Amino acid sequence: MAIPQRHAGSQQLSAGLRFRQGPDQRHRPLAHEFPTRQQRRISCSSGPADQHRVVVHPGLSAAREGCVLWSGSFLPGRRRLFHDAHAGRAQFTVGTGFSTKVQFAAEGGTFTTAFALGLWTASTNAAIRFTLDGSAPTETSTLYTGPINITNSVQVRARSWEAGLLPGPLHSESYVLLNPNVINFTTDLPVIVIHTFGGGGIPAVGSKFASLSFYEPQNGKTSLTNAPRLSTRAGLRVRGSSTAGLAKQSWAVEFWDDLNDDKNLSPLGLPAESDWVLYAPNSFEPVLIHNPFIFDLSNQIGRYAPRTRLVEVYINTTVRDED
Repeated sequence: MAIPQRHAGSQQLSAGLRFRQGPDQRHRPLAHEFPTRQQRRISCSSGPADQHRVVVHPGLSAAREGCVLWSGSFLPGRRRLFHDAHAGRAQFTVGTGFSTKVQFAAEGGTFTTAFALGLWTASTNAAIRFTLDGSAPTETSTLYTGPINITNSVQVRARSWEAGLLPGPLHSESYVLLNPNVINFTTDLPVIVIHTFGGGGIPAVGSKFASLSFYEPQNGKTSLTNAPRLSTRAGLRVRGSSTAGLAKQSWAVEFWDDLNDDKNLSPLGLPAESDWVLYAPNSFEPVLIHNPFIFDLSNQIGRYAPRTRLVEVYINTTVRDED
């Protein structure tokens, strides 16, 4: 089922202290508009090389890809998406604008019974293609022709295509099937539900994709059958070498957008940030209050300290939900 395992005990969620810009941070595929017909060589290593306007579309950029070095003749007013990271390869998509974003009939979260998920766009001429395996949709992905039957935990990713336009932005939603033994569960703490959709456990090196949903108390109680206050894609990895082998690990969490780029969000009333820590005190602080108490005092007197919230965590890393 979707959530067979409760991560032992409670954890503390706090904002990470890392403020970083990776070496590839400025390298993004670009849609470049040429106002005049001419030959132009594009260099994305340090921004636009000339006076021509560069249009960056958030739904089309991708992490850790470079830009094409290419010379060619371009028509006025046309936009091209350069999506190949190798110099000399003139691979791009052409369009006068962007197709519309795909809308989902149901926002991501938990569910207890199967349902039919509808998709649509503002344009009746757009074709919607989607995937259920976590990959980004392409022009050869499954064509949407009617509601998708959601019977198990799944991440649905969709994008639209329309003649003469560049592909629309990616839109992803995650749906987690609740195990019957947690349907009636309630707590007075916030709850985080984590699912890797068959991706396996959280690694010590590199980040593993996961869906994170945040559930907060309503009328004093948190229930997993309520709609999440926040749901996002994220990358997780094990944090801390001395506790990596324990049953309850600490994890570094990075909120991601649909293209695995950092995304600033404000969970549980904490300041917006992309990098977070799920900290498991274990035997270092069995009472769970010493560090949060001192951090809070420090913030109250005007000296920075991490802000924390005590949360309960449910996680599923199994290959199949029925396991």
